[in-house]
Amino acid sequence: MRLGLGLTCAAALLTGAATFVSPTPLRALTAAASAAALAAAGLALRRQVGAVQLRLTPAAEVLMRADERAEPRLMQSLFVMPWLIVLGDRGGTLQVWPDRLGAQEYRRLAVACRWRRLAEKA
Repeated sequence: MRLGLGLTCAAALLTGAATFVSPTPLRALTAAASAAALAAAGLALRRQVGAVQLRLTPAAEVLMRADERAEPRLMQSLFVMPWLIVLGDRGGTLQVWPDRLGAQEYRRLAVACRWRRLAEKA
């Protein structure tokens, strides 16, 4: 994410400098588009969440909370494999890699997601 933000910043600076040196409507348009992309990338970086809290319910539902003030959201298991679990809802997806949790917690999450998917299919 930071690499993309750096590249977008460089593009905005270069197109702005090109517009300043030799102003043409097309260069002004590309400078404005680069500035808008830089603003959007900055907002996306600000919205990134730090620590995500996951909780399993007794019914094998996975609840996710992005921060302490947010309400827990029910996540659906979209992809479950030994090397990756992908959870999702209308707000987006969350990739859970084995090295982000302890071995026991990751196994419990994978089993809960598999059982939940089997119950949904039945």
